[in-house]
Formats: sequence, C-alpha cells, structure tokens
Amino acid sequence: MGNKDIPVSAIIGFLVALLLLPILRQSGFRFPYPYALTLLLTFPVLSILTLWLASRAAQNFESAYQAAKFVLVGTLNTFVDWGLLNLLLMMLAVTHGPLYPVCKGISFVVAVTNSYFWNKFWTFKKPLMSNNAGKINKKDSTELWEFSMVSLIGFALNGSIANLIVNHWGPHFQMGVKLWATAGAFGGTIAGLVWNFTGYKLFVFRTKGTETPN
Repeated sequence: MGNKDIPVSAIIGFLVALLLLPILRQSGFRFPYPYALTLLLTFPVLSILTLWLASRAAQNFESAYQAAKFVLVGTLNTFVDWGLLNLLLMMLAVTHGPLYPVCKGISFVVAVTNSYFWNKFWTFKKPLMSNNAGKINKKDSTELWEFSMVSLIGFALNGSIANLIVNHWGPHFQMGVKLWATAGAFGGTIAGLVWNFTGYKLFVFRTKGTETPN
C-alpha cells in the first residue's frame, strides 16, 4: 500500500458515511447521534481494511489493488449521487414531480465529475497533461468527455441487465419477487462496474505513447 493510499481510503470511507446520513434521514430512518458517530468512525476503518486485503491479493492478481481502489471510488460516487439527491429533495421538500428529475440530473452530473477526478488521480494515477506554456493539454479536456461516455454506457448497461433479470428471466432460486428485484439491481450494478472499470482502464486512462503537446 502506498503511503498516501491509507489516508485517502480513510477519507473515502468518512465521506461515504457522511453522505449516508441524509439518505437515511430522507428515508425516514431515525437514529441517535452516537449511531451516526459510529458510522463516521467505522467506514474509514473498513475502507482501509478493504485496500489492505486487496494489496495482499495483488501479489497473485496484479489488477486486484487497482480494482479495489476503483470499487472504493465507485462506492463514494454512488453515495455522492444518492446523498446529493436526497439532500436536494430535503431542501426543496419534494419527493416526486417535475423537480425530481432536475435534482437527479444535478446529482448525476456531480457524481460523474467526482468519479472522474478520483479515478484519474488516485485509481489510475494519470497526471495532468500540460504544454510548455503550462496550459492544460487538449487531451485532458477530452478525457472527461470520454469518461462521461463510458459512464453513460455503463449506466445504460446497468439498467438493461437489471431489467433483463427482473422482467424477462423472472424469479429463480425460490426467491420472492421483492428479493428478486434486489437481485436484478445487484446484477446490473456488477455489469456496470465491470464495464466501467474496463472502459476507464483501456480507453479513458489508457497508457499512451509519447505525444506531442498541443
């Protein structure tokens, strides 16, 4: 594990716990303040533990450590989306109607932007590309666009797989319809994660040869 990875993973765990609080509140879940404090202390420890286990696994599987960082960032990204959405809904005192898609659009854009910077600088460790004048290279400005396209495909894949499992395959393994709906969502999430990790690694943050700065 890198020296910076421990505090960074702890920060991710703390932010996930912090963003979980408005989600729980908006969902009507009432909890005492000591419970909230427990979340804020426990999640950073779990994040560090996840990364440590991945560092052990990386001795046999080279990409395990990078994949674990991607999962941590993906978790943070999900809670940025959900947390900001619920925070906006609470501030506007709405649960549905025309303002809901506006709030969801805002939370999605913020989450994708957040994911881009975390993955660029931490997961895949890609530096800013600048020319001799210190200006940002055009390659950097197009990365966010490429990242957004991969993310949108991942989002579509997520929904399509979930729909296929729930509405076309139907319940299996003696699961009830409610539990099967959750299983469908889980399957969609896994498919989306695999696509996003592959797309980011091979297309967005791929290792390029020497390029002439613009």
